[in-house]
Amino acid sequence: MYEKTIVSVAIDIYKNLKTEKRIDGKRYVYLDGPEWQQDIIREAHGKSMPNDDIYDRVHSILSDISEMDPDIDVDSIKDNLIIEPDIYNADLFNWLNNGNYIFCDDAIKDMGVTDSIINIISAGQFLYIQEIAFRLIDAIAVYVEIYNSALEA
Repeated sequence: MYEKTIVSVAIDIYKNLKTEKRIDGKRYVYLDGPEWQQDIIREAHGKSMPNDDIYDRVHSILSDISEMDPDIDVDSIKDNLIIEPDIYNADLFNWLNNGNYIFCDDAIKDMGVTDSIINIISAGQFLYIQEIAFRLIDAIAVYVEIYNSALEA
């Protein structure tokens, strides 16, 4: 048995994320993996019910982490993660329409973004994605710590 890293676990989970199309042609991501991976994905959802948008964000985040140095630490992963809000206004408005206005309020409060509605929504979505990413990374880090401690015992 070998010690796991955040990157190695991210790769394991990423490999078990599958993409399918619904009858209406919309793409969705789901996890076809063991229970411990499902627990990590649940943590990434926070208080939200499982939904396509969060699964899609998790897929992108894990893809980015999978390409990082295997020995990178938690803080460096968070610092080096590239978080990009949607580029199309329609996608931003659809995201906002799904009840995510609180993140826009946070963008105004915490980031001071007030110059345009699109920039406010974009900054709000940035905070939303960052929150998902940090919950995901923290959940993976906890799993790695428990797994590696069990190896040492």
